Amino acid sequence: NYTGIELDEFFVNTARKLYLDNDNFNIIQGKVEDNIEKFEDIDVIVSLETFEHIPEKNVVRIIEKISILNPKLFIISVPVEIGPAIILKNFGSFLCRYQRHKEYTFMETIWSCFEQLDKIPRHGTGHKGFNWKWLAQTVRHNMRIRQIKKFPFNFIPASFSTSVFMVITK
Repeated sequence: NYTGIELDEFFVNTARKLYLDNDNFNIIQGKVEDNIEKFEDIDVIVSLETFEHIPEKNVVRIIEKISILNPKLFIISVPVEIGPAIILKNFGSFLCRYQRHKEYTFMETIWSCFEQLDKIPRHGTGHKGFNWKWLAQTVRHNMRIRQIKKFPFNFIPASFSTSVFMVITK
Protein backbone atom coordinates (compact mmCIF):
# COMPACT_ATOMS: atom_id res chain seq x y z
CA ASN A 1 0.00 0.00 0.00
CA TYR A 2 1.23 3.47 -0.87
CA THR A 3 0.13 6.67 0.82
CA GLY A 4 1.26 10.17 -0.04
CA ILE A 5 0.85 13.40 1.86
CA GLU A 6 0.74 16.55 -0.23
CA LEU A 7 -0.18 20.11 0.68
CA ASP A 8 -0.85 21.45 -2.81
CA GLU A 9 -4.35 20.70 -4.13
CA PHE A 10 -3.17 20.65 -7.76
CA PHE A 11 -0.67 17.86 -7.06
CA VAL A 12 -3.21 15.92 -4.99
CA ASN A 13 -5.74 16.06 -7.83
CA THR A 14 -3.08 15.07 -10.37
CA ALA A 15 -2.05 12.06 -8.27
CA ARG A 16 -5.66 11.00 -7.83
CA LYS A 17 -6.22 11.13 -11.61
CA LEU A 18 -3.01 9.21 -12.36
CA TYR A 19 -3.56 6.48 -9.77
CA LEU A 20 -7.36 6.39 -9.69
CA ASP A 21 -7.45 2.70 -10.62
CA ASN A 22 -4.87 1.60 -8.06
CA ASP A 23 -6.64 0.26 -4.97
CA ASN A 24 -3.36 0.27 -3.02
CA PHE A 25 -2.79 4.03 -3.48
CA ASN A 26 -4.04 6.78 -1.19
CA ILE A 27 -3.17 10.46 -0.97
CA ILE A 28 -3.90 12.84 1.88
CA GLN A 29 -4.10 16.56 1.29
CA GLY A 30 -2.56 18.44 4.18
CA LYS A 31 0.56 19.01 6.20
CA VAL A 32 2.78 16.10 7.21
CA GLU A 33 2.87 17.27 10.81
CA ASP A 34 -0.94 17.10 10.99
CA ASN A 35 -1.20 13.61 9.46
CA ILE A 36 1.81 11.56 10.54
CA GLU A 37 -0.10 9.90 13.41
CA LYS A 38 -2.37 8.23 10.84
CA PHE A 39 0.38 5.79 9.92
CA GLU A 40 1.01 2.55 11.77
CA ASP A 41 3.15 -0.43 10.81
CA ILE A 42 4.80 1.55 8.05
CA ASP A 43 7.77 -0.10 6.33
CA VAL A 44 9.26 2.67 4.20
CA ILE A 45 9.04 6.46 4.31
CA VAL A 46 10.42 8.50 1.42
CA SER A 47 10.81 12.27 1.54
CA LEU A 48 12.31 13.75 -1.61
CA GLU A 49 13.28 17.43 -1.59
CA THR A 50 10.69 18.23 1.08
CA PHE A 51 12.20 19.00 4.48
CA GLU A 52 13.75 22.28 3.30
CA HIS A 53 10.18 23.52 2.69
CA ILE A 54 8.98 22.86 6.24
CA PRO A 55 9.70 25.26 9.14
CA GLU A 56 12.56 23.90 11.26
CA LYS A 57 10.53 23.69 14.48
CA ASN A 58 8.07 21.44 12.63
CA VAL A 59 10.87 19.35 11.11
CA VAL A 60 12.11 18.44 14.59
CA ARG A 61 8.64 17.24 15.63
CA ILE A 62 8.15 15.31 12.35
CA ILE A 63 11.48 13.50 12.74
CA GLU A 64 10.59 12.62 16.35
CA LYS A 65 7.21 11.22 15.26
CA ILE A 66 8.76 9.23 12.41
CA SER A 67 11.26 7.71 14.82
CA ILE A 68 8.35 6.53 16.98
CA LEU A 69 6.76 4.93 13.90
CA ASN A 70 10.05 3.02 13.58
CA PRO A 71 10.02 2.37 9.82
CA LYS A 72 12.39 -0.24 8.40
CA LEU A 73 13.72 2.35 5.96
CA PHE A 74 13.53 6.13 5.83
CA ILE A 75 15.00 7.96 2.85
CA ILE A 76 15.44 11.72 2.74
CA SER A 77 16.83 13.87 -0.04
CA VAL A 78 17.44 17.58 0.40
CA PRO A 79 19.32 20.23 -1.56
CA VAL A 80 22.77 21.41 -0.55
CA GLU A 81 22.40 25.13 0.05
CA ILE A 82 25.72 25.73 1.84
CA GLY A 83 29.34 25.50 0.75
CA PRO A 84 30.70 25.81 -2.80
CA ALA A 85 27.65 24.01 -4.22
CA ILE A 86 25.54 27.14 -3.77
CA ILE A 87 27.80 29.15 -6.06
CA LEU A 88 27.69 26.40 -8.67
CA LYS A 89 23.89 26.12 -8.39
CA ASN A 90 23.13 29.84 -8.41
CA PHE A 91 25.62 30.66 -11.19
CA GLY A 92 24.35 27.71 -13.25
CA SER A 93 20.77 28.86 -12.63
CA PHE A 94 21.65 32.33 -13.87
CA LEU A 95 23.36 30.96 -17.01
CA CYS A 96 20.40 28.70 -17.80
CA ARG A 97 17.90 31.53 -17.19
CA TYR A 98 16.28 29.46 -14.46
CA GLN A 99 14.88 31.65 -11.67
CA ARG A 100 16.30 29.70 -8.74
CA HIS A 101 19.18 32.11 -8.10
CA LYS A 102 16.81 35.03 -7.54
CA GLU A 103 15.98 33.76 -4.05
CA TYR A 104 19.48 34.88 -3.02
CA THR A 105 21.27 38.21 -3.27
CA PHE A 106 24.85 38.05 -4.50
CA MET A 107 26.18 38.49 -0.94
CA GLU A 108 23.80 35.86 0.45
CA THR A 109 25.22 33.41 -2.08
CA ILE A 110 28.75 34.26 -0.91
CA TRP A 111 27.82 33.98 2.77
CA SER A 112 26.09 30.64 2.12
CA CYS A 113 29.19 29.42 0.28
CA PHE A 114 31.28 30.09 3.38
CA GLU A 115 28.55 28.65 5.65
CA GLN A 116 28.05 32.01 7.36
CA LEU A 117 24.33 31.48 7.83
CA ASP A 118 24.21 34.05 10.63
CA LYS A 119 24.72 36.73 7.95
CA ILE A 120 21.63 35.83 5.94
CA PRO A 121 17.94 35.72 6.90
CA ARG A 122 16.90 32.73 8.96
CA HIS A 123 15.67 29.74 6.96
CA GLY A 124 11.93 29.67 6.42
CA THR A 125 10.32 27.39 3.85
CA GLY A 126 12.51 28.09 0.83
CA HIS A 127 16.06 27.13 0.02
CA LYS A 128 17.95 30.12 1.38
CA GLY A 129 19.51 29.39 4.73
CA PHE A 130 18.71 25.67 4.66
CA ASN A 131 21.48 23.61 6.25
CA TRP A 132 21.37 19.92 5.38
CA LYS A 133 23.92 19.24 8.14
CA TRP A 134 21.42 20.53 10.71
CA LEU A 135 18.82 18.11 9.34
CA ALA A 136 21.29 15.22 9.49
CA GLN A 137 22.07 16.05 13.12
CA THR A 138 18.36 16.23 13.94
CA VAL A 139 17.87 12.79 12.39
CA ARG A 140 20.91 11.42 14.29
CA HIS A 141 19.30 12.44 17.59
CA ASN A 142 16.40 10.11 16.83
CA MET A 143 17.50 7.41 14.38
CA ARG A 144 20.56 5.93 12.72
CA ILE A 145 21.82 7.27 9.40
CA ARG A 146 23.33 4.30 7.55
CA GLN A 147 24.54 6.24 4.53
CA ILE A 148 24.74 9.73 3.15
CA LYS A 149 24.85 9.68 -0.63
CA LYS A 150 25.70 12.68 -2.76
CA PHE A 151 24.13 13.70 -6.03
CA PRO A 152 25.04 13.80 -8.88
CA PHE A 153 28.06 11.63 -8.00
CA ASN A 154 28.71 9.94 -4.68
CA PHE A 155 32.49 10.34 -4.99
CA ILE A 156 32.38 14.14 -4.78
CA PRO A 157 32.27 15.89 -1.40
CA ALA A 158 28.83 16.94 -0.16
CA SER A 159 29.92 20.58 -0.25
CA PHE A 160 30.07 20.32 -4.08
CA SER A 161 26.92 18.20 -4.48
CA THR A 162 23.56 19.54 -5.55
CA SER A 163 21.66 17.25 -3.15
CA VAL A 164 22.28 14.70 -0.43
CA PHE A 165 20.35 11.51 0.26
CA MET A 166 20.19 10.05 3.74
CA VAL A 167 19.44 6.36 4.15
CA ILE A 168 18.09 5.83 7.66
CA THR A 169 17.25 2.56 9.38
CA LYS A 170 16.07 1.35 12.76
